Amino acid sequence: LHQLFDDRVARADSTRSAPRDGRLGFGCDVCQDICPWNHRAPETRQQTLHPQTESNPIDLCELFYLSESEFRARFRRTPLWRSKRRGILRNAAIVLGNQRFEPAAEPLSAGLDDEESLVRGACAWALGQIRSPTALIALQRRQPIEVDQQVQLEIMQALDSR
Repeated sequence: LHQLFDDRVARADSTRSAPRDGRLGFGCDVCQDICPWNHRAPETRQQTLHPQTESNPIDLCELFYLSESEFRARFRRTPLWRSKRRGILRNAAIVLGNQRFEPAAEPLSAGLDDEESLVRGACAWALGQIRSPTALIALQRRQPIEVDQQVQLEIMQALDSR
């Protein structure tokens, strides 16, 4: 699981549907679920260890509109900070692509213009999964100006998977 959530590189298609069918954006919950020690641990009463109300659940689409400073302000003192903005956006794109959530085409299109190629590649893949008119137009718009070869390949595969 560490590889799926923390790698700073693009992932092969086979890992984009794991774990839990690609619906999980961060791995801590899985680790907590499968840890044999946690089955005997009582639920904590410490409020500081409970999920933050404003961050549970997280609107994945909203993440694509956060600037670096806004992301830092929101997640700096949380476990999500460890994966950095690019890792969280990559994971969000993969989850949205696996859900084939059509309303996500617009924020994913914004992600195609991100400075991080890791984010752009994941967004291209996700838009290829959604395949709505908005998604396809965004891919066609980005294709002639994309400079990263891996992202170019993602865009080409997304457009060719008709």
